Amino acid sequence: MNYSNEITIRVQNVDQMLIDPKAPAYFRRKLNEETERFIIEEAVALPPHEPINLKVLVPESEFARGAEITDAICQHFANRRKKSEKQLKDAVKLGWSSLVIGIGFVGLILVLTQIGSQILPKGRLEITIRESLIIIGWVALWRPAELLLYEWRPFKSEAILFGRLQECNVRVIEEKS
Repeated sequence: MNYSNEITIRVQNVDQMLIDPKAPAYFRRKLNEETERFIIEEAVALPPHEPINLKVLVPESEFARGAEITDAICQHFANRRKKSEKQLKDAVKLGWSSLVIGIGFVGLILVLTQIGSQILPKGRLEITIRESLIIIGWVALWRPAELLLYEWRPFKSEAILFGRLQECNVRVIEEKS
């Protein structure tokens, strides 16, 4: 098997360094923040379309817990992938609903500018009010455009990365002392 694109972690004690002992049992244990951050930073640096290999070096006394380590890593990144996918879905949903509200608001503003143009006397005041209302209307579309054009992308990238880490090949290797 080809072990390029490999991330190596050296663990002295599984409970303290790899698995978060404070996590509730129903979460099937999770990685501690330091370990998670290290794995993510290393994975981001790897080529994006190739499988990730994770080598975990453990002391002889911890080697029997290899299946637990593998399961915890895969479960942790599966949960992170699901969370990122939900954030992606929520951002897109918020973007579309905000866009509908923004377009309705722009329509209302355009109607008000038409009414204002007929009621107000022609001149600088009428032009200033009309242009201000139009600017306010377009500003109302700023956030929906930002959500739909840009904000969903980090969640998508995270979901892809966490999916790769969920599927990574984990090898637990006994490190002789």
